[in-house]
Amino acid sequence: MTDRIDKVRTRYFNEFAYPQKSFRAEYLAEISNFDIANWDAPKRAARLSAAVKNYKTSEMLVFLLSLPDIEEIDLTPTVVKKLFKNWFNRTGSQKGIVALFGVKGRIKKSENSSEQFIIKYADKHRRSADRHWQKCLNSIDIIKKEYRSAVDSK
Repeated sequence: MTDRIDKVRTRYFNEFAYPQKSFRAEYLAEISNFDIANWDAPKRAARLSAAVKNYKTSEMLVFLLSLPDIEEIDLTPTVVKKLFKNWFNRTGSQKGIVALFGVKGRIKKSENSSEQFIIKYADKHRRSADRHWQKCLNSIDIIKKEYRSAVDSK
């Protein structure tokens, strides 16, 4: 199982990671195109919202892949989504989760997908998840304030 998780980690950091630095750059890049006369609010809001969602999903995956006992779990997209829902009250991007944890042709259900297991495992890491999520939300708030301040000064 360790080999599989190492491959998932490597693939995540090479293809899917969306660190705070990238999130901030993308979010604040909207300011360079800001013009009150030509401001297309719905499209801009959609881009900003997508950046926030991508960052949240990325941080959820960072948390999951950083757990010391994660190698012991048979991670499938279903298990990952259930854990995310339990910890963060959201499931994250289906596309990335399936790409990272899906196994083509798999027919056997994960032994770790039961509600009892999910609750037990989630509870074991609840404090860490809460701390990680709070840091993520604080980062988002700081970047949003920076954005608003820059928009207000234009």
